[in-house]
Amino acid sequence: MGVQEFFYLPVLLFMLVLVHSAVTQYHRDTREVSIFGRMLQKHIFKTITGAAFGDVCFRECYRDVRCQSFNYAFTQDKCELSNRTKEARPEDFIPNSDRYYFRRDMKRGEPIPELSADSCKENQGERRWTSGQRNILAEFHQTSHSCVGSL
Repeated sequence: MGVQEFFYLPVLLFMLVLVHSAVTQYHRDTREVSIFGRMLQKHIFKTITGAAFGDVCFRECYRDVRCQSFNYAFTQDKCELSNRTKEARPEDFIPNSDRYYFRRDMKRGEPIPELSADSCKENQGERRWTSGQRNILAEFHQTSHSCVGSL
């Protein structure tokens, strides 16, 4: 009777290790960290004052579909929600000693009308669309401001 009970213990431990490694891998791939002393300028669409803690910024960013990132001005208790990320607009990612920058960690699926990109490249960094049976890599033409498919 005692041997059979101990048989389940290694199986249980093995399963726990397996689940733990899968969860760890998932969080490593999706986790974002704040960047102290930096901010994304020119893309702020909403400012929230009286945000004594950064969790207010998180909550408000997740509630608004347009929010892709935010700056938290900790000296002013203020959140600045942005409709772009530092990856989409690296030229607008500047030093600022009074702020933290944080990118929203949820990946967008379909294009969101409220977030029209200025270029196809900016729209999810060369996002691939499916048209019928083939994948199309969009290109942006500055003159027509439209995405044209190419293989």
